[in-house]
Parts: sequence; C-alpha cells; structure tokens
Amino acid sequence: MSFLRKNNNAFTGDGYYDTDPVSAPESEADAPAPAPARVGSGAIELKVVSPTQFEEVAGIADHLLSGCTVFLNVENAPKETIRRIIDFLSGVAYSIGGRIKKVTASTYIITPSNVDVSEAVPYSQEQG
Repeated sequence: MSFLRKNNNAFTGDGYYDTDPVSAPESEADAPAPAPARVGSGAIELKVVSPTQFEEVAGIADHLLSGCTVFLNVENAPKETIRRIIDFLSGVAYSIGGRIKKVTASTYIITPSNVDVSEAVPYSQEQG
C-alpha cells in the first residue's frame, strides 16, 4: 500500500494537502502547546564571550551585527587589548544603534537596538 493510501489520500496531487477536520483542534484549548522559542523565531540570543586578544573582536562584531546581545568578559585580556576591544565594539554598537554598558570592572553587555538594558531596583526598595 502506498504512503498516500495509508494516509487517506491526504495529498491531492496538486501540491496541497486536504485538511482533516477530525484531527484539527476544535478550540484553542485543544490545540497543542506552542514549541519553545528558537533562535531566528523572534527569540533574543545572548552570546557570552571572553576574548584574550584583539584578533577575536571580528567574531564578536559578527554576533552583534546578526542581532545577538553580547556579554563581554575581558578579565583575562591585557589592559591595552581591553581598551582596543572596547573601542572597537563601541563603534560597532554605535553603528547598529545599540548600546554598551559596563556591568563590573571587567564585564560589559553590548546590545543591538532592539534590546534595552535597565538597572534592577534592589529587592529591599521594591518592598517599599
């Protein structure tokens, strides 16, 4: 028996499938749960990078240009290299309308234009 016959001739032959009203959910409550968000489906991706030399900066810039947020850890890079990396990535962030924000002495978050970073209010102040 052919594949089409096993599946009740769902394929019409003209490139379209007939819908089967028995298998279609009757309400949204019967519909299957949506799959988790995946990269490329509107999800925001975060890349964690720890460069130790300036030559790695092009790959980091590519992450930003593709719309990813970058968490940059430069604690293991020499001081002069850190300065060059930050200068370069600041230019990349500016060119895409993004932002660079220092998180700690050796970590930064660099975001594309569609991501905002806000400082959290300490928990004790939220209780107010």
